Amino acid sequence: MPQSDNPYIVFPDDLLELNGKQNARGDNKDGGTIGYPQIEFTVQEDAKGGGAFKSIYLPMPGSIQFSDGGEYGTIDLGAIAGAGGIDVLADVMGGDFSGAKGAATGAAKQQVNSVKTRLKATLASQLPGVDEETAMFALKKVKPPNQNTTFKGNTMREFTFTFKLIAGTQKDTDSIAAIHSTFRRYTYAGSSDDAPNVVLDYPPIWKIRFLIGTIENQYMPKIFSCYLSSFGCTFNAETNMFRYDGSPFDVGFSLTFKETRVLTRRDIDNLEGLIGGTGGDTYRGINSKTGLATMSVPAGTSIPVSSPSLSVAPTQSPNVNLPNNGSSGFPYSR
Repeated sequence: MPQSDNPYIVFPDDLLELNGKQNARGDNKDGGTIGYPQIEFTVQEDAKGGGAFKSIYLPMPGSIQFSDGGEYGTIDLGAIAGAGGIDVLADVMGGDFSGAKGAATGAAKQQVNSVKTRLKATLASQLPGVDEETAMFALKKVKPPNQNTTFKGNTMREFTFTFKLIAGTQKDTDSIAAIHSTFRRYTYAGSSDDAPNVVLDYPPIWKIRFLIGTIENQYMPKIFSCYLSSFGCTFNAETNMFRYDGSPFDVGFSLTFKETRVLTRRDIDNLEGLIGGTGGDTYRGINSKTGLATMSVPAGTSIPVSSPSLSVAPTQSPNVNLPNNGSSGFPYSR
């Protein structure tokens, strides 16, 4: 299968040439240059792998979904919640002891009433065939569970992208082969030459960006560093046809990425405030020195969230041969 030495793989071949084309009116009054919506996938091996990187550029796919959520459970607080003890406990743990005495008095009164009811049930349970639960039912009383919702953490985000590629030129055919070969290769773990069956290295992480031309699309949410968790490829889904050189007529593939860790609100603020410049990869969960995933939230103040601006200009000429990866330092030294 063809392997491209070019670190930039672009499909279709003229994708970058579409940047800067005139608008539908032909007057080009929308700010001089018009970027074509596209998606960038960049993968880089760690220092052990020589820091080799690949950037794949494809037209923006449809049906891009973001799913943000949290895991919630329940807890039964019982009598202490009914007496207001939990609220007081929260105040005390926050340093406020003013309500502790009053709450204790109220709790004592409620406990007395509760004991009276349960004493009746206990006495009744001495009768043959009657237990405390049956006695409480006879009194039409229940011990309230005082159930509350608990927060366990946020959920891990996953993203799925689907593409169907049909080559129009020989260069497009080679690009398609290089694209699915690259995705397939970096789905797998690495191993050392001297002990390939003893210890495996994590697969490399990916950086995913939504672009308008050569700049990041500020109207799309940002994605944290990801692992490519699954890659599926279908050849000639519509028709069983091959070209004279043996290349399939169409190639469809589905990519599923999983972020390297569960995010916090600080992570989201840092991502959404990310316009570019130094430090960007750190906030995407990428160690710029090693190329590996970071394992914790960066300390310090969050980046202020900026609103999208229609006046943001591209950072370089639209007629470029190589896409602009920005100044964030990923891929690192190469």
